[in-house]
Amino acid sequence: MWKTTQKKRTKRAGLQGAVQQQEQELATAQKILATYESLGPEFEGLVQEYAQLCGAVENKRWALHEFNKGCH
Repeated sequence: MWKTTQKKRTKRAGLQGAVQQQEQELATAQKILATYESLGPEFEGLVQEYAQLCGAVENKRWALHEFNKGCH
C-alpha cells in the first residue's frame, strides 16, 4: 500500500512540475502576444508570428487542461 501511495505522489509531483512549466511557457507566450498586439497589424511579419503564437497559446491551454485532468 505504501509503495502505491509513494508512486502516486511521485507521479503527481512530476505532473505538477510539468503543469508549472506549461504555465510559465503560456505566460511568456501571452506577454509576447501582448507586445505584438500593441504594435498593430500593419507589420505583416508580426501578424504572421502573432497567428503562430495564438496557436501555441491554445496548445498550451489544452495541455494545461489535460495535465489538470490527470492531477485530479
